[in-house]
Amino acid sequence: MGAYLKPLSVVVALLALLTAVWWQSRGPDAALETRLHEALFAFEVSDTALNRDVLLARAGLLRRYDSLAQGRHDLRRALRALRATDAGGAEIVASDGALEHLETALAEKAALVDYFKSDNALLRNSLMYFNTAGQALRGAALAASETGLAAEVGVLSHAMLRYMEAPQAHVGQEIKAILDRLPPAPASFRADLNLLVIHGRLIVDFLPRADGLLRQIVDAPTAAGVRALRDRVNGHFDRAEARAGIFRLLLYGIAVLLLGYLIHLFARLQLNARNLRRANADLQREM
Repeated sequence: MGAYLKPLSVVVALLALLTAVWWQSRGPDAALETRLHEALFAFEVSDTALNRDVLLARAGLLRRYDSLAQGRHDLRRALRALRATDAGGAEIVASDGALEHLETALAEKAALVDYFKSDNALLRNSLMYFNTAGQALRGAALAASETGLAAEVGVLSHAMLRYMEAPQAHVGQEIKAILDRLPPAPASFRADLNLLVIHGRLIVDFLPRADGLLRQIVDAPTAAGVRALRDRVNGHFDRAEARAGIFRLLLYGIAVLLLGYLIHLFARLQLNARNLRRANADLQREM
């Protein structure tokens, strides 16, 4: 019995080792990797769409801000999808605070978008009033023979046009100087002139602010954050695949070793069987 116990224990040990190595040689969870990449891609698409809509709003091509609110909703939904993966996926994206950094960047970007919406709405309204009221006021000044006022309003409109094309500081100072030196208007349209001055100053103040917010929104670290997360996900699954490849090689080696040991046992059994037959033949001859 003892002669069979040792080979049996070796075979059992090799089978147990083979099973353990096979378990470790499994590849990474492809479904989890797909879900993570889909969530990251959805975040990138929504982030790009939000930047596009902000640029359109600044250019006056987006009259309503519904798409901005929808863009933020889509970004938050993509983040929830990242967090909603199973424990393994949550551990991948949350390690080293990568997901928290992305959430912080998104919160800051959302706040900037809110500020931009408010400033841009005031800016668009003031621009609309300034263009309409400026033309009407210049016509009224000419009709009232206020040629000096009409000329200054014309100079102001031209300077404002240059400021809209390139909001440089010296052009803004030039507009403020024109606003300060505007001659008094007749009582019939004095209120319109005062409103024109108010809106002109508001444009000079809010245009650089809106452009600054626009740059901060476009340059927000959300894109860099999602790229860092993607690199982290890719690195994790690449390492997992490399580790599985090593265990597959070990699995192959152990399988070859087990096969060799079984062949060795089979050869020993064959040898023992021949010896047994020879011994039986010798006994029969002696009898």
